[in-house]
Amino acid sequence: MPIPPGYERLEAIEDLLEEHRLLIHEQLATLSWQEVALDFQAEQEAKAKTPLEKAVAPRVALTLVAYQDFTRRLLLTYRHYEQGLQERLAGLTPEAP
Repeated sequence: MPIPPGYERLEAIEDLLEEHRLLIHEQLATLSWQEVALDFQAEQEAKAKTPLEKAVAPRVALTLVAYQDFTRRLLLTYRHYEQGLQERLAGLTPEAP
């Protein structure tokens, strides 16, 4: 049975929507980590007794955000790599009757 003409386009649109959904989810995760970092920064500044401790608190919070962003990008790269491998495997594996 032939594939309808618009079917491949529909699949491409669905894939694009899924990719956008993943990216939005990742951005929301980044925002939530930024909120955690700001809360942590406020706690550290409240606990700080010396000027040096007060100066270090924002840098610690920024480091947490940078680390979270790095891990998010690493996970996203892994997901793309895994998807590519699955697509290649699907192309090499004959379909079941």
